[in-house]
Amino acid sequence: MKDKLSFFFSSGRRLLAGCYAAFLAVSLVWAAFNLCQDRYLRATGQLTEQQLSASAFELVNLQLEEDGVYTSTTDDPRMVLTDCPERVSRVDMEVTFLNMDPGEFTLFYKPRDGMEDFDANFRVWGNEQSKSHYSFSVSCARCYGLRIDPGMYAGMQFTIQSITLNAKQPALSFFVPSNFWLVSFIVAPALIASVIQYIIACRRFVISRRSASFKEGT
Repeated sequence: MKDKLSFFFSSGRRLLAGCYAAFLAVSLVWAAFNLCQDRYLRATGQLTEQQLSASAFELVNLQLEEDGVYTSTTDDPRMVLTDCPERVSRVDMEVTFLNMDPGEFTLFYKPRDGMEDFDANFRVWGNEQSKSHYSFSVSCARCYGLRIDPGMYAGMQFTIQSITLNAKQPALSFFVPSNFWLVSFIVAPALIASVIQYIIACRRFVISRRSASFKEGT
């Protein structure tokens, strides 16, 4: 076993390939776990799909006109969900922006009970699935608040066709890589391999110094 490990770590290419393989394997296991968890929570009624209306949100820096058009009154419009369910894994919105691009379209969530305000560390950006369809993936075991920031400009106008919480996704979608995962896959294994090689080099240097000191002493 020791000889096999020595053979593996002796080559930088083998080490790098092993790190990429390990990262991919862990990612597949994690995706499978998330799929099983999603199906279990749905089967036990702990995760349910919900359709929301505009009345479910408290509008901040937003005006809702009689014709159903939302208009932002400042550059910080917000929609705060007044009664947030305990489990939220995904938010889908059908929204049409009428007079300008929203810029940043983000969702904030509270993963801990007792949080006074929303934190930028718990924020996700909308993923445009198709024209007017945006999705947000929420990664927390429990959710204690949701806030949608539909844009970053004053005078922005838009209409909302639908807002859906926890829409059921095909099993294959859990294995589709996100942009963040692709960047991580490119960077993380190479970084880990470099750190391991550095540790190995430091260990060899210390051993060689000790060996040299021992020879000088004898």
